[in-house]
Amino acid sequence: MKQTIMLFVISSFIFSALIILGAWGPFNNFIVINLGILFGTFIGLLLTLTILLIQSTYLKKAGLNKAGISVVNSIEFEAAGNKEEVFAFCLESIRSIKKSEIGLINKDKGILTVNVGANWRTWGDLIQFDIKEISDQKCNVIITSRPAMSTALIDFGKNLDNIIKLINDLKLKTKINVIHNRCNIT
Repeated sequence: MKQTIMLFVISSFIFSALIILGAWGPFNNFIVINLGILFGTFIGLLLTLTILLIQSTYLKKAGLNKAGISVVNSIEFEAAGNKEEVFAFCLESIRSIKKSEIGLINKDKGILTVNVGANWRTWGDLIQFDIKEISDQKCNVIITSRPAMSTALIDFGKNLDNIIKLINDLKLKTKINVIHNRCNIT
């Protein structure tokens, strides 16, 4: 809801300012300000509703849960295997994400970052794996996927989709026990 309000306020402000600036020169009176704010708010509302309709339609077609959707998605789980094996599984799972490039690999700290290229849903994504060894044959893994642009308000479920693809790929490689699921996936 917070994202929707932010999208509405920002788009309304931008359209109001553009209308006022465009009409100020020829008309040069305060009625222009009132009409600019009114039309800007209307266009902002129309833009917000259109984007939300597109997002809702896309998520429904993709079979994703839109309840509690966020642009930053994260899941924490325990994976069977030692730290090196789990790290290798995570590295291999990156292949399930299109346009992905490995950013940072630090096996000692158990950190792996991935940069995902832009597409029609986002300007790119950042995925981070944080792998901690619990015992000889068990590791704690946190995967976080977020837009590359920190100001993104909507991603049409792209980061949730990234998490789902990675988890599904990892389930084929090792046993996973989900500890904390911040993105409402099963």
